[in-house]
Amino acid sequence: MTPSTEPSGSASVLAGVDVNNNNLPTSITTTATPYTLHSNIPYTITNHHPRQVLDLYLPTSTTSSPHPLVLYIHGGAFRFGDKTTPLLPRGQLSHGYALAALNYRRSGEAIFPAMIADCKSAIRFLKSATVSQQFNLDSSGGIIVWGDSAGGHAAAFCGTTSCDSPRGPYDIGDNLDISSSVVGVVDYYGPTDFRQMDAHLPEGWQTHNNADSPESLYLGGQITLPEMEAKVREADPCTYVSEGCPEFFVAHGTVDRIVPEFMSELLVKKLKDNGMPVEYLPVEGADHVFEGISEEQQEVLDKRTDNFLRRVFGR
Repeated sequence: MTPSTEPSGSASVLAGVDVNNNNLPTSITTTATPYTLHSNIPYTITNHHPRQVLDLYLPTSTTSSPHPLVLYIHGGAFRFGDKTTPLLPRGQLSHGYALAALNYRRSGEAIFPAMIADCKSAIRFLKSATVSQQFNLDSSGGIIVWGDSAGGHAAAFCGTTSCDSPRGPYDIGDNLDISSSVVGVVDYYGPTDFRQMDAHLPEGWQTHNNADSPESLYLGGQITLPEMEAKVREADPCTYVSEGCPEFFVAHGTVDRIVPEFMSELLVKKLKDNGMPVEYLPVEGADHVFEGISEEQQEVLDKRTDNFLRRVFGR
């Protein structure tokens, strides 16, 4: 997971995937990296937006066993960022997992729940028989979603709204006969209840209640306005916690000045109160993006995240 220890370099191929006619892309494999990369695959066709594409990394393997799949959701304050971020956990390829990373419509392109709908569209696309067979993905074993910051918010949201039945909450677009359920969530410092962020931040860092804050732009209105109360509640992953939630691994820096640790504490408490399996790792002294994390702490974070994935995937 640490960028310096992940494989570097990539091969890319622009591809047009029509999920209706199964016109799947070919890929380019390089000998300089231990994976094959299929780039910019559209995961939805209906009302397609240029941001609705994903990259699929397939590990080099000598076995024919299908690959468990991790879907990574990048951060960026809901309004910037890209699937090619240095935070992409390419190190998971060494464990034999396939790794998908999607782009989604950001707040400047569409407001909530567009981001969530895009993530769920990508999940359904990757679970489809055509895609899982073409790329040797273990769709029967389910998908673990992994995100950081705004991506952590989306990953948690996909987890708490996970439903085994098709056409669940926020399922919009193609492949609607497929469930957008996931089997696990890795949530690094994702926000939950937007209205409580500023109250748990130090002086000088309280900007989330502003009309131009990332959260206000994401929801399409200043989050402190009375008429936005219901929308803020709807956008909170904690709202949907129930007995059907998948397993969660949550990690957060204890001195995060962008997304306060209290956001993760709210989610963890709600999951525990509902008897749901959740593992929480507070990273002492770390700021946002785990800035200031020690080498020893990084090793612990990596090991516990890896163990979580191994336990959920059963391999």
